Amino acid sequence: MLTLAETVHHTTAGDPAALQGAVQIAKWIPVLPLVSMLVCGLLGCLPNKSLRKAAAPITILAIAGAFGISVKVLMAVMGDLHGAGAGVVVHAFDWIHVGAPGTDSFFAANFGFYIDGLTSVMLLTVTGVGTLIAVYASGYMAGDTGYFRFFAYISLFIVAMTLLVLADNLVLLYLGWEGVGLASYLLIGFYYRKPSAVAAAKKAFIVNRVGDFGFALGIMMTFLVFGQIGYDALMGSGGVATAEHVATLGGWQQSAVMIIPFLLMLGAFGKSAQLPLHVWLPDAMEGPTPVSALIHAATMVTAGVYMVCRLMPIFQLNPASLYTVAIIGGCTAVFAATIALCQYDIKRIWAYSTCSQLGYMFLGAGVMGTTGAVFHLFIHAFFKALLFLTAGSVMHALAGQLDLRKMSGLFKKMPITAVLMLIGCLALAGVPFTSGFFSKDMIITEALIKHPWLGWMAIGTALLTAFYTFRLWFRVFMGPTEYEMGTEHHGYEMDHEPDDHHHGPHEMPWLMNAPLVILAVGALVLGWLCYKNTDFIKDMIHGSTAYVKHETMAKELGMSLEEYEKLEHDKHAFVSLVSGGGAIVMIALAAFFFWFNRGITASIAGMFKPIVTFLNRKWYIDELYHAVIVTPLRAIGWTCYLLFDRFLLDGVVYDGLFQYVPKLVGEAQAPTQRGKLQGFALTMGLGLLVVIAIIAFNVLS
Repeated sequence: MLTLAETVHHTTAGDPAALQGAVQIAKWIPVLPLVSMLVCGLLGCLPNKSLRKAAAPITILAIAGAFGISVKVLMAVMGDLHGAGAGVVVHAFDWIHVGAPGTDSFFAANFGFYIDGLTSVMLLTVTGVGTLIAVYASGYMAGDTGYFRFFAYISLFIVAMTLLVLADNLVLLYLGWEGVGLASYLLIGFYYRKPSAVAAAKKAFIVNRVGDFGFALGIMMTFLVFGQIGYDALMGSGGVATAEHVATLGGWQQSAVMIIPFLLMLGAFGKSAQLPLHVWLPDAMEGPTPVSALIHAATMVTAGVYMVCRLMPIFQLNPASLYTVAIIGGCTAVFAATIALCQYDIKRIWAYSTCSQLGYMFLGAGVMGTTGAVFHLFIHAFFKALLFLTAGSVMHALAGQLDLRKMSGLFKKMPITAVLMLIGCLALAGVPFTSGFFSKDMIITEALIKHPWLGWMAIGTALLTAFYTFRLWFRVFMGPTEYEMGTEHHGYEMDHEPDDHHHGPHEMPWLMNAPLVILAVGALVLGWLCYKNTDFIKDMIHGSTAYVKHETMAKELGMSLEEYEKLEHDKHAFVSLVSGGGAIVMIALAAFFFWFNRGITASIAGMFKPIVTFLNRKWYIDELYHAVIVTPLRAIGWTCYLLFDRFLLDGVVYDGLFQYVPKLVGEAQAPTQRGKLQGFALTMGLGLLVVIAIIAFNVLS
């Protein structure tokens, strides 16, 4: 068996020495949270319940350790790949080998890692934000009887997500993909005695199965067409996922190449909550708030965007697939933004905001602006985690209350939380010089160049985003101080009644606020640092499978490189002015309606009640799905149950053949069973004579 160092090789030319040290310890990134998961599970089996409190520090240390290793990998990648671009494949061990090597039917999926700039960015996001959220959760979940179980699930998620990101082939990617789905199901349904949480977990699981089925078919078809499932073999130097290689394939294979991206994108749309598979994400807010921040805002839901960017060479084989990705992303962005305008639950507003922002990322990927897509993915993790966690602080302080209509003027009671959420709101709204301003504008610029109508949709969405974001903030923190306490802490099961249950709103302890401060700093300055000083994201994905050269984009538009870059510069200046200035105008309108003139707002809402109701009911998509899909399937299920289970199996087979028929036979024989030994002996003798007669007849004949 080769050692890890011996199995490292570059997918492009370059000296591997700079990556050797980082690569040798990269395998510990998923191992540390795996150990944490096992230890947390073991703590739950111990009779001493006080030891279960150790689950939080164990999980925090494990994820922080993974983050430290990720930073080391990042620094090595920056040193080795800066401005040049290369990837490294690390073969850990043989995993799945089917068939004879060298034949067309040979299938191999090794347990290996693919380390490049895109991997490093994703690892930094997952483990960095994950560490901060775990610290926050250690205070938020204090006193919950499922404390150890919660951190075991969080560790499971980090294991699966890091495997997904590190995978060097599609099968290992799919293993991590399904792993994060399992962790999501467990965490959404964490409060398993709460019917709404159980229903939300099942909904997320079933809706994601639709997308995952398409993804699985896409992986199978990729192997059938190309005979490969490894990134290096598919998309590396000399890989087969090229137009030149496709031209040499047979007729059915060339047709299949056109279908593969659509199957892959189905999985991406399910995991990242895009139309029409978006319905699970808002209901997923039934899970604890740290779960919403980590899984359903910052990390898991970005897996679909990561997959499309990672497999960009495959999507480029069919331009129609990229156009579809862009259309679905743009439509989801504006669709979810309109719904967020008229929601009253704080967490659900941020949930629809997440759907909308993910739509931006898909729009960026669809117009081949993968730099902007990955940039926004990275930045979004900071400000959206911040927004969810500050919403959790409000929920925590108001004993579970999340209704905007039942709180106002909380700035005086929770000034630190108010300022922290304000920073997140500024970044989400794309206010100039915040992180969200830089990343969002890159996507809009590329969309305006490639498909102007989608670019204008994105600009409209940006304006709606600024309005609904500050509708929430002004409604919760400004105006007269009024509030109505909720009826729970943050779940249904506590070791004891929380001390703050009957008190008014109050600030969170610094154990919970300190991670939020770090996220707030990132939301404010990280985008500017990356965009202006170091071009961090551009350098990191340069050379990865996600990178699309400007020459390629210029060729798509029939321009020279100089013409394209000039057009991009002009469009970017225009977008910065329109979206940045528009955000400030929409914030001012939100202040007018939801801070200074709430009475007028209520009157206007009454005048447009049908529209408000339509948006509040989420375009009646859930009702439509229930009528068109759920109700017919339930009817079919009940029909099958009544016809096959109750009538055929229980009635005809069980009650009839196995119960009623033997009963009839027994009753027919009952008169002969009188209990008289003479009768039994006579019957046995007659039977014996019949047997002897049959034997004699066969012998003599």
